[in-house]
Amino acid sequence: MENRYLKDCERPAHDVRITEWLAVQENDSGITSYKIALFHDGYLYRSINCTDLAEYVAASEFLKSLTLVNCLDSTATFRGFDAVFATLQDYKKAFPARQPPL
Repeated sequence: MENRYLKDCERPAHDVRITEWLAVQENDSGITSYKIALFHDGYLYRSINCTDLAEYVAASEFLKSLTLVNCLDSTATFRGFDAVFATLQDYKKAFPARQPPL
């Protein structure tokens, strides 16, 4: 699993746990099949590139365990990302008219 920061901006407190989790994951440099973006304070600030569905599911489940929510439904993409995770507070600020995902 590869990852990189997309923007030099303030990072949320939970980013430390994401960095720790990513450090123990295998770093396959294969063809990227699934891309996850992390959203904070109005910006996509980090991306995680998963080489297969198993990595994507593992990363998504870990992010959910941090109480992050995927802003996209299962059939949507955004700027080439298959998922965009954010805190519920950031989600509500970005999408005030939409119900948060369950």
